[in-house]
Amino acid sequence: MELVFVWLPLVLAAFLVALLAVFVFLRRKRTRADADTVAAAHTDRFLRLPEYRRVYRRVILQSSAMFVLAVVSLGAFAVVAARPITTDVADTERVSRDIVLCLDVSGSMTSTDAKIIDRFQELVRQFQGERIALVVWDSSAAQVFPLTDDYPYVQQELAAIGDDTGVDIGDLGDLFGGGGESKVPLYAGTGLGEGSSLIGDGLASCVLRFDIPELDRSRTVILATDNQLAGTPLIGLDKAVDFAIEQKVRVYGIAPGGLLAGPELDELEAETKRTGGDLFSLGDVDGGQSIVDKVLDDQATALNGVPELIITDHPGFPFVVGVLALWSVVFVGWRLRS
Repeated sequence: MELVFVWLPLVLAAFLVALLAVFVFLRRKRTRADADTVAAAHTDRFLRLPEYRRVYRRVILQSSAMFVLAVVSLGAFAVVAARPITTDVADTERVSRDIVLCLDVSGSMTSTDAKIIDRFQELVRQFQGERIALVVWDSSAAQVFPLTDDYPYVQQELAAIGDDTGVDIGDLGDLFGGGGESKVPLYAGTGLGEGSSLIGDGLASCVLRFDIPELDRSRTVILATDNQLAGTPLIGLDKAVDFAIEQKVRVYGIAPGGLLAGPELDELEAETKRTGGDLFSLGDVDGGQSIVDKVLDDQATALNGVPELIITDHPGFPFVVGVLALWSVVFVGWRLRS
């Protein structure tokens, strides 16, 4: 145990020494002055009385006890004010997971995007410390927000998208000659290519959102799509999955509807399983929890964090001693007066 303000007890000790020196000086001065006083007759007999000697000893004892208790109380409170602490260095671990939410905003997904955003919000609420990003795509991909562990910001963005299907940008419309409040729709920037719902391109774009590839981090893509291709992608779904495997990215899928049926979803399930992931249905109430469990358990990779200094205050014992000593001073003083 150590004291943060170690000088406080030293200041108190110096104060008490100075007070004692003043007391001794005044007592000696008073003794010299008493030499000029006139002695009273027959006091020796009075001072030898047993009753007087008993009262005298009691007063001296109680006064001494009050002085000692007062010093103990002051010393204890000085120690409390000096802040007694213990220190320890704890080894910490930091979460090393990156998760990209990858949302298909093509026409076939319009009716379910809001529900998928709600599912994304449920997932985010269960994560702690992971970095999360959101990418939307159709014939091209657009990043809504990059990898971040600012969860209030993530929840705010997801809530804005879920409520308004867009992001409020204030009066940006005035810059283009318009007036009033403008909204950037969720699908803004996702129609720059030819075709629609280019799953392979969308997945590859999401995989590219992982930064600092040289760091040993767990990387996961949560892909929400119905896998209904309408056009010619730059890379197919199988090639995008190969790229994800090469980048050590695991892909979990969320399919709209209540059943995982049909050739498109069979293909999507097979491809996600190649990465070590799986496909879940949006209508599966346990699907979101299953993804969370798999991400947290199967990909639990913890890195050594910066050692953390833990400071623990211990004011309890000196504080109790100070309070008890103070109350004892009050009690002895009351007894002395009585």
